[in-house]
Amino acid sequence: MKTIQLLQSAAAISIVVGKDNAPNNHRPSNNNNQHQHQHHLRRHLQFQNVTCAANETPCHLETDDVVACAKEGEDCPCYFNERRCSDEHFGDYCDTVCCEWGVQERCHEPSIDNPGFADVFCANIADGGCPCPEGETKCGTSESSIGYCMAVCCDGELQQTCFDENYNPSYCAEEGECRRSQSQSECSEGKIRCGGDDDWAGYCTNVCCEFDEETCYNDQGKNSCNKISLGGCSPNTSHDFWKSRLASTILAKGTASQVSYYSAMKSRKKELLASLDMHMIRNLEAEEAALFHAIRIRERGSSDRGGEIPPSIS
Repeated sequence: MKTIQLLQSAAAISIVVGKDNAPNNHRPSNNNNQHQHQHHLRRHLQFQNVTCAANETPCHLETDDVVACAKEGEDCPCYFNERRCSDEHFGDYCDTVCCEWGVQERCHEPSIDNPGFADVFCANIADGGCPCPEGETKCGTSESSIGYCMAVCCDGELQQTCFDENYNPSYCAEEGECRRSQSQSECSEGKIRCGGDDDWAGYCTNVCCEFDEETCYNDQGKNSCNKISLGGCSPNTSHDFWKSRLASTILAKGTASQVSYYSAMKSRKKELLASLDMHMIRNLEAEEAALFHAIRIRERGSSDRGGEIPPSIS
């Protein structure tokens, strides 16, 4: 596929196009002046939002602005120090480092050499992956999951890990019991649990949509329901409106447990597509959007912090 390029009126920004980058297994070098310059440039540039046609994909910056439109057959560009990554399970996405999912874990930790910035690198799961906080251990590692950190791992033969409304591991329960043991009180005030069935816990949100409705999200991460028979979501609140940054945001900014949960969602969606269960597919896309917006809003609230420093490429 082609990748469109964007020329901003204030500056011409270098965009990574078309190339897959081999996973990088070492930490960044100390010479990060270029990355610091890119971060400060990103924070001070002003972008103008554009409106895309119905048959075009909106291309978002990490600041949420729509700055370009990708026509059918084109990919949205990667911006600043991002590179284009590709994975069989997650598809194409943009990140500052391309890890081999299932073999490596994406690590993100405060930079010792550049206070206020974060070092980003890939670590082999077979070697333990990214370190867990003190007092926790890595659990749930598999071919499709990088795992997550917990104080005590659940018994894989008898139990499953139950996640809280922020998609972090919460407690252990017998197979199929997560949803039944998660009451509405476990969602934060003003939210209820939606989208679950006998073997899927669902997610916490402010309103559950009916079978004949589509779940829509505004730029504040709040959802609403629109009748499918009346056209569904408006263009700027639909699942498709945000899809160009969805995988990039979750994989690059999500915690290890959020990425693991997203991986489980991708596997479940593949199964549902084979069964053509459109109601459950819409529920899963709504849950996918809820995870994306939770991470997006959290990152927007921390936008004044330093940027990420990827490993140097020799």
